[in-house]
Amino acid sequence: MPDKKFDIIVIGGGAAGLVAAVAAGAFGAKTALIEKEKLGGECSWTGCIPSKTLLAAAETAHKIQQSPWLECSFSKESKNLLESSVMEHVRSTVVSAAKAKGDVILFLHADSLLTAGMFEQIELCLKQNEYIGGAFKMKLSGEQIFYRILEAGGDLYCRLTKTYFGDRGIFIRTSAFRQMGGFKELPIMTDVEFSRRMVSIGKTAFLPGPIISSSRKFDDEGPLHTLYKIFWALVAYRLGYPLEIIREKYYGR
Repeated sequence: MPDKKFDIIVIGGGAAGLVAAVAAGAFGAKTALIEKEKLGGECSWTGCIPSKTLLAAAETAHKIQQSPWLECSFSKESKNLLESSVMEHVRSTVVSAAKAKGDVILFLHADSLLTAGMFEQIELCLKQNEYIGGAFKMKLSGEQIFYRILEAGGDLYCRLTKTYFGDRGIFIRTSAFRQMGGFKELPIMTDVEFSRRMVSIGKTAFLPGPIISSSRKFDDEGPLHTLYKIFWALVAYRLGYPLEIIREKYYGR
């Protein structure tokens, strides 16, 4: 193997090593990343991501078990199966993300749906080199007139502030995503923080979409109460409140 020269060599491809290598490359340094085992390290494979996924799955299972409309219980065997299935899903997702080689990354909530022509909107947008990404107008799935008002207000907020939420289908060039170092691990406001960093490195677009987002949260908790929580969380974030406090207030735990 011929000798190769690098400006920076990062030893260890864990969360910190990956960010350091991406940042060095973004600044033009010829960078090598050395990892003995699996890229992503403990955070991706056994720590942060699997733990949070298991907690979310356990919470869903608990809600099903406590539901007044369902008579359901989980045996020890089914709980073990749930855990193994979640872990397998985490591992396959990490592997897929590592292998992704597309030019554009689209982040879509599980309860959101794309409508016809949205991929074409992204393609036309990014043909203009000054744009690095953006998001879409949103339509809530509920039929209440109040939801149409929420949609219009939310669209106006996103357009004026260039702040995009995860349920609006954030998309970004892969090169820009790597330049930014990806998402930060935050208790809440990950999408808001990410979209504001997007604006700092390039121009973003707010496309007509629309993306269809579930109105379940508004239906379950009430439109006004949910709107109040969103508004409070955004103001608190702007004022620099600790993210853990914002999370507890927003999710009520």
